Amino acid sequence: MMNFSIHQLKCFLIHHCYSPLFHLHQSNTQMKLNVFIFLTALAMFSLSVFMIRQTQPDEDEINDFSNSTIKRQVYKETQFTFDNYNNPPPPKKSTMSPNEMLYIAIMDTEYGPKKYQCISKRQWVDELNKKPFVDGIEYYSGKHWKNSECGILTIVTPKSVFNSPNPSPWILLSTLNMFLKRSSSNWLMLINDAAYMRVDLFESQFHKMIQQKRPDIYSVAYGSCIDLRYFFQMLLFDSGVILSRKTVERLVGQEAKETWEVVCEVGIEAQEALSHLLPHAGIYVRSGSSTNFLGREFQFEIEYKRLLEKNFANLSVCNVPLIYTQNIPGECGVCTKHITRFKDVSIWSGHGKHMSKIEFLMNADKMLKDIPDDVGWFWNPTRPKICKVA
Repeated sequence: MMNFSIHQLKCFLIHHCYSPLFHLHQSNTQMKLNVFIFLTALAMFSLSVFMIRQTQPDEDEINDFSNSTIKRQVYKETQFTFDNYNNPPPPKKSTMSPNEMLYIAIMDTEYGPKKYQCISKRQWVDELNKKPFVDGIEYYSGKHWKNSECGILTIVTPKSVFNSPNPSPWILLSTLNMFLKRSSSNWLMLINDAAYMRVDLFESQFHKMIQQKRPDIYSVAYGSCIDLRYFFQMLLFDSGVILSRKTVERLVGQEAKETWEVVCEVGIEAQEALSHLLPHAGIYVRSGSSTNFLGREFQFEIEYKRLLEKNFANLSVCNVPLIYTQNIPGECGVCTKHITRFKDVSIWSGHGKHMSKIEFLMNADKMLKDIPDDVGWFWNPTRPKICKVA
């Protein structure tokens, strides 16, 4: 056998192996690409085999695990239990034209009597219920309960046919169906149970709003709107969502059935479910944005202090950042860049981490009183921000 030095071996490999490949590259680019793909695939295959062998437990480990005394338990969320109850007859108290009437369904969020419910009832529910254009105000729930402190009695929705821990989308669907039977009004308001309303201002805004489209012909939806994620906007129940009768009819129609089955089975929140369903009624959610309704808390506690103390010094000038109005795909934007005077807010629900429902309702009237004309607000982007109107 011949003996080769290291230098001779290098020369041999270069001459007989690399040199032909180099000339092949020059003469045939496609061949080089094929060789590269082959070598890359071979490397990936080898790496995969290595990783599988490294992560595979040996027989002793398997035996130790099988003899383990660890107890396994499957955790299941508690299922919501609906009550059986014969509801009272509907109020149907308004004698006005159906196109001018409003029926209000207050959505129960606690599934039982609470003190804050009576606060809001005394603040605005009783006053609004006396208005001739209101066909009725009723509390909707999956539970039958009575708040003996202020006489609230729930309208109970039928038992859900879905096995979901969150009953709110089913209660919403049932509320829409029950509205069509319990009222001849062509306008429906869905609103959660811890909102504050300035009744006279809301009445004025409602009468202006209903002049725009006939509710028995056109699909209409109004409410406080946030851009929850890209290509998905949501109307907020906390400050109220107003729907035309035509919208409700289309929402409970056959073409929306499959979407209802999904949202009820999964159990997503009712207001998010509604926004998934509104396209079935031909509604682009962002087009129904109303800045007279405000359905979110402030991001910072100082905003509440400004309203309570009427201290609006050093407020920054209202300026919606361009990143919210010209957002790129994947980033949150805003439903509207409109800047609204805070004194024009007719419905507000600002409870959250800074104020409980009771604290907010007890202070809401004071916060909304005596606000200067130059104090406004805008979405920043999913929470309101107070600013100075230029």
